[in-house]
Amino acid sequence: MELSHLINQLQFFLPELSLLLGGVVVLAGELIHGKSKDCIIQTLTLALCFIVVGFLVQEYNTTQLIFSGSYLITPFTTFGKILVLMAGFFTFIVSRKYIALHAISLAEYSFNIIFSMMGMFVLLSAHDFLIIFLGLELLSFPLYILTGMKIDNIRSSEASFKYMIMGAFSSAIFLFGVGLIYGALGSTNLNAFLPVLANPDFIPFPFLYLGIIFILIGFAFKLSLVPFHAWTPDVYEGAPTPVTAFMSVTVKTAVFFLFIRIFSELTSTFFIHIIAFLAVISIVIGNFYGLLQENIKRLIAYSSIAHAGYIMLGFLDSSTTDASNAMMLYLVNYTFMNLIVLWVLMYLTTKKTYGEKLDDLRGIGRKKPWLGFVMIVALFSLAGMPPTPGFIAKFYIFSSALKGGYILSVIVALLSTLVSLYYYTKILVVMYMQEGEVDIEGSHSLPVALMLFVGVAALFYLAIFPNQILEILPALK
Repeated sequence: MELSHLINQLQFFLPELSLLLGGVVVLAGELIHGKSKDCIIQTLTLALCFIVVGFLVQEYNTTQLIFSGSYLITPFTTFGKILVLMAGFFTFIVSRKYIALHAISLAEYSFNIIFSMMGMFVLLSAHDFLIIFLGLELLSFPLYILTGMKIDNIRSSEASFKYMIMGAFSSAIFLFGVGLIYGALGSTNLNAFLPVLANPDFIPFPFLYLGIIFILIGFAFKLSLVPFHAWTPDVYEGAPTPVTAFMSVTVKTAVFFLFIRIFSELTSTFFIHIIAFLAVISIVIGNFYGLLQENIKRLIAYSSIAHAGYIMLGFLDSSTTDASNAMMLYLVNYTFMNLIVLWVLMYLTTKKTYGEKLDDLRGIGRKKPWLGFVMIVALFSLAGMPPTPGFIAKFYIFSSALKGGYILSVIVALLSTLVSLYYYTKILVVMYMQEGEVDIEGSHSLPVALMLFVGVAALFYLAIFPNQILEILPALK
């Protein structure tokens, strides 16, 4: 009876199992010899994505708590998985030329991205702090490896080492918080933890207060929130550009979706003030440090720190549904905005240049007008300029914070947004108003160009029909 019950529950775990087994098959592709090797590996990887999305669509309307209450399947968690898988699918399509230029094994590269996605899937559905910890480690270890895959580049190796060390510290802090919560509640299951957060009159043990603080710090590391952000610029700069694009959107999506599920009904004013502080300081520091950057990937790193702060403002709203919808909409928009900028850098990558510094973009807007247009759409959207989807996303986020009564936080965020407009515009000034001597003749990549078209089309759709997106967003519960 127990075996049949376990097998019955495994039907809800098929996306994760598919990634596990499919990742092993893709890695085995390294044993193939011949010119068709990379083509076969990429075909297997993309086929795996289609299989997994089929399972996700099948379980989209399912609500199920499995594995003794430690794993939750809902439309909300499934929607997060679809976003992660979509970003991974795009990454596989655009990566092949970049991987070949840097002599990186496509099988190893694909395997690590697949396993990182599996960790994100586990994290998104985790309903127990120990499963959350497992998901965090499963998504992080492949990213440590991916960050250091340019083995002939000292910055890549250094970034991988820093990422691993900081990741170990954040995991230890998170696990210590879990231990304190277990000591206070006698359980690590979220069913025991969530009612405590939702009770406005609860007076917890001091250990529980401390445990929640450590949990918040662990999440803040993963989300690159100030003051736990120091690893982000070095890792974004040192990692291969497709890896930077992948981690910049998928990690935030997975962690924020879990964070929303756990802390959406937080009632303690003390902890809400902590979240407000983390949000505002991240917005301010991220935007002001972005002014100083000449490397575009470092600039995007500080931009991502600021955007994590913007999303955190959604937690200041007392209306759970409106706030969660605002944060989900922001994450959908951010996925395309951020990917487009980094895909442009990949398009410009040749054997002679990485296309990562501002100087590498001199005159590109006039040499390749369509590429300049793509960059304008993405950067103005990141800056929140109307009528871009970035403006709409910020409008909903700021509205949520205002509903919660955090007027000063919104004012600071608005002023910091004006600062961000300067460094985003700085990229366009270089692209259009400076003469370029960079050779970009070898930078053509049809898959990247195709994905840039898809990304821009998605941003236009999000700008014109935001209500349609809001209507299809799943409920939190």
